[in-house]
Amino acid sequence: MRRSSFPKACRIGFPGLLLTTGLLLSVNVRAADDVAVATLGNSYKTEILPLITRYCQECHSGKRMEADVDLTTFNTLAEIRKHPKVWQKAGEMLDSAQMPPKDAKQPTDDERKKLQQWVRGYLTFEANAQSGDPGRVVLRRLSNSEYTYTLRDLTGISTLAPAKEFPVDGAAGEGFTNTGNALVMSPALITKYLDAAKQVAGGVHEGTRTALDNSMLMLCSSMMSGSHDASQLPVVMVGRSGRRIRTGKILDYKDNPNRQMCRLYLSLMDKMNVHQDKFGDAIEPLNEV
Repeated sequence: MRRSSFPKACRIGFPGLLLTTGLLLSVNVRAADDVAVATLGNSYKTEILPLITRYCQECHSGKRMEADVDLTTFNTLAEIRKHPKVWQKAGEMLDSAQMPPKDAKQPTDDERKKLQQWVRGYLTFEANAQSGDPGRVVLRRLSNSEYTYTLRDLTGISTLAPAKEFPVDGAAGEGFTNTGNALVMSPALITKYLDAAKQVAGGVHEGTRTALDNSMLMLCSSMMSGSHDASQLPVVMVGRSGRRIRTGKILDYKDNPNRQMCRLYLSLMDKMNVHQDKFGDAIEPLNEV
């Protein structure tokens, strides 16, 4: 078993870097959006609109609006962006060759391809522009059900109930038991995870070793201080990864200026014969692991 604590100092620079990068990305994304809008708008006016006028407006105009679509109203990209569903349907019709109808004048293969590519490009741009910010992704543990089903899948034993002694997962304010902010990790729960892992691994044998000898489980949480500030990251490791990891000790890096979480990951990759020169900002593993 290992427990490693990483000081708050290592977090100060990293979120600051993310914030700076986020600001730079914001500026660059806006500039890229402006270029994309200009490119789509220009190509629509010079290349796409003439094709739509020639092949589509006979059936989709103010005088004759089949499927309630009037394509004569879409003279600019700004007007198109107000009705993306119309162009999503148009893309489907083009891809399935349903439009123009077979009894109407047909575009050449190159013209159809040009129409398809422009519509796909516009829809991709619109999807990205409207995607929004999904919010912060919280580092969380598995819920009790997720943990149980994961171990059942790994071992093939459908009767396993490793979480039966765990505290009941809280439903938080949203009513869901897999809400990241509610899936906290306490010292008592860490002990129960260790006991469950030992019980499961001790009963699953692979040759002359148990599953715990040949595998490695790592549990960590950013909730040690009661909030997601990541000032300390307790890490519990179970398993010997083919007897490459020395277990039965506690490692504390709280006062070590060279500690980085990435160094731990680099060490574990090395133990699993996945050799990398660096991982994140780490170039050397933790030799004590």
